[in-house]
Amino acid sequence: MRVGVNAYFLAHPQSGSGQYLLELARRLPQESPGWEFVWYVPAGLPVPEELAPQAVGVPVPACARGNWAKLFFEQVAFARAAEQSACDVLFVPYFGPPSRLRELAVVTVHDTIPLLLPAYRRGALARAYS
Repeated sequence: MRVGVNAYFLAHPQSGSGQYLLELARRLPQESPGWEFVWYVPAGLPVPEELAPQAVGVPVPACARGNWAKLFFEQVAFARAAEQSACDVLFVPYFGPPSRLRELAVVTVHDTIPLLLPAYRRGALARAYS
C-alpha cells in the first residue's frame, strides 16, 4: 500500500496539527510494515531532519503567498503530486482535503463543533474551505 500524506504541518511542529502529524510520521511506518508513506510538503518549507529522506517537496507558484499558497498546495499541488506517484490512498491529517480526488482519501477532522452548532460557524469563506 502506497499512502500519500499531506504533510504541510510538518513545517509547523509547534501547532497541534503539527504535533499530531509528527507523531504519525514517526509511528506509522513502524506500525504498518510493508506500507510506503510519501510525505508531501510545499517545496522550500522545513521538515524534521529524521523525516527529510521520505519528504517530497511539491512546487507552489511564487505568486501564491500565505493562505493562498496553502490553499493551492492542498487543492492542486498535493493531489497532483500524489496522483503522479501512483499513491493508492491519500491521507490528510486535518480538515482540508482536495475537493476533487481520483484516489481514495482518509481525512482527520479534529473539531466537529462548527459543523454541528450554528453559533460556532465561521464566515462564508471559512465554511467553503471546509
